[in-house]
Amino acid sequence: MTQLLPSNTAFGLQLTAVGDDSYSGQSMALLYRLENTPWTLRTGVQHDSDDTKLFIGASYNTF
Repeated sequence: MTQLLPSNTAFGLQLTAVGDDSYSGQSMALLYRLENTPWTLRTGVQHDSDDTKLFIGASYNTF
């Protein structure tokens, strides 16, 4: 997973790749960090060996 979320902007990009002998998948998401909170809104596309799906979600990161 690679996440680019510069501190001087609310927007970012996330790229993820996972896999083993029986599964592989990739996703790309656009991120929007809610101001002064650890919450981030995410929307993107996930592709695996069976199909491609759009998703919308939220993440909470205290690092």
